[in-house]
Parts: sequence; C-alpha cells; structure tokens
Amino acid sequence: MCACVCLTKLNKDGMEALNRGDYLTATELLIQAAHKAEALGSDVLQAKIRNNMGLLMQAQGLHDQAVMNFRLAQRHTARRLGTDNSLYARITTNLAKIEGHENVF
Repeated sequence: MCACVCLTKLNKDGMEALNRGDYLTATELLIQAAHKAEALGSDVLQAKIRNNMGLLMQAQGLHDQAVMNFRLAQRHTARRLGTDNSLYARITTNLAKIEGHENVF
C-alpha cells in the first residue's frame, strides 16, 4: 500500500475514533500518521494531522497540547502553502477557539 494511502487511512480512522470518543485509539492512530507524514517530509500532510491532533487534545481538555499542535500545523502550512489558503484559515480558527477568540473568521 502506498505510504500516502496508508497515512490517509490512519488519519481518517483516527478521526473516526475521536468522533466515537475513543481517545486512546485516536491518539495511537494519529501519532502513527504523524510519524509517517514526517518520514515523507510532507508539510501539508503534517499540518493536517497536527490540526487533527489539536482537535483530539482539545476534546480531552488538554488545551496546552492542543495549542502546540495547532501552532505546529500553522507552521507546516505556512512553510509549504503560505497563509492565504483554506487550510491555514481552518487551523487559525481552531487555534482562536481554544484561545478564547471565537470570532476570528
């Protein structure tokens, strides 16, 4: 199986686990996806996974870890795509929500 396909499946399965409230499985799957994205050197994939990890941390009330993941996601996005795109906007909105600034966009 192609590394990107495997990574995408891990990410998708991780988010499905998050939506079910299975935080342990979600964490395991998203960490695996993050390692694969890093090995591939893909800033965009790393940004998407870090954003999802931020959502996972936020769901568990782990605000500092959520903020860290959202900021890493922003950096990966900005490095590859700049800041004028929907991915960066989505990450920035997620970060603003956790920092208490709901009306950023």
